[in-house]
Amino acid sequence: MAIDFQQFSMIQDELRNGLCLFWKKAAYILSDSGVELVIPKRDDIRMQDHFFSLLFLYAYVKAGIDSQKRTLYVAANQCLRGMVTGCDNLLDQEYKVTLETGLPKEAKIFRSVLDIMVSDRVLTEIMFHGFYADIFTLDQVKSSGKISLDALIRSGAQEAGEEKGIYEILPAKSVLNDIHSIKTGLLFQAPWALPDRFEDKLDAGNCEKIKKALFRIGLGCQILDDLVDLIIDLKMKRHNYVVSLFYESQKKACLKFINTICEHGETIDGKGEVSALQQAYPDVFRSAADQAETYIQSGCRTLFSGGQESMIPFCVSFLIQRIGAQSYFDNHQVEHV
Repeated sequence: MAIDFQQFSMIQDELRNGLCLFWKKAAYILSDSGVELVIPKRDDIRMQDHFFSLLFLYAYVKAGIDSQKRTLYVAANQCLRGMVTGCDNLLDQEYKVTLETGLPKEAKIFRSVLDIMVSDRVLTEIMFHGFYADIFTLDQVKSSGKISLDALIRSGAQEAGEEKGIYEILPAKSVLNDIHSIKTGLLFQAPWALPDRFEDKLDAGNCEKIKKALFRIGLGCQILDDLVDLIIDLKMKRHNYVVSLFYESQKKACLKFINTICEHGETIDGKGEVSALQQAYPDVFRSAADQAETYIQSGCRTLFSGGQESMIPFCVSFLIQRIGAQSYFDNHQVEHV
């Protein structure tokens, strides 16, 4: 069964309007720079390609933020995405696209730096766009840069602590509470940073529930990432929830596996090793997968309460497949997207 994105159709135009505003401002920033920006056509913007933006937009609807502001917040969130993705690209030595340009595909470092620089400047342009439309005040425009930085900096600082590599396997509970809650849990609340400060007529209790729901979804997604990135995290000496679970249940086997990866990492692609490990210790992987699903379902139950509960299994399935973790779930748990 495929995800019925038509249930999101009521906000499809807002999503597209916000993303188009982002690209329009990015094109202005890059005009006369010598770097050509490739702007997607409006009708080519698919909701499944911007699922997290859609999720955050739905949260604004749930909170009662008006349509005009929601569109601007979508555009602002795309700026945050550009900054975060650019930083992740630099840390992970890869390139996931935020801005499609005519620059060489091999120029991963500069393209990442460009995404960060442009996204930061576009955020200011979007805020002034809202100011000229009498949506934001000048004080709100001035404060938006610091508010957005504050929303991202704790997550970035946590990742910075892992750059030199970690030499201690933390308890699984500590990984969730002290590492992933900051790395990704708080990051999923970052799209709420501006509304939190600028929307003073919303139900505070309802907004807090929504933010906690996004936090739980983020935590679940990070566990899925840990399942998928197990070998990469070991090679780069990063905290990983699955490794911590493995260490707690099978210390000697875990240390032997880690040593094998560290000693022969350059010749190991990881797929065969992880598959063998999953067959030998299925409970470790099942426990991580169940925990991820529990967090995501919990967040979605809050977000899609009140008549949209049918979206919960669809969203869970979509996130599992989008992150690439479907092999860790029974076939009946993950619906085809």
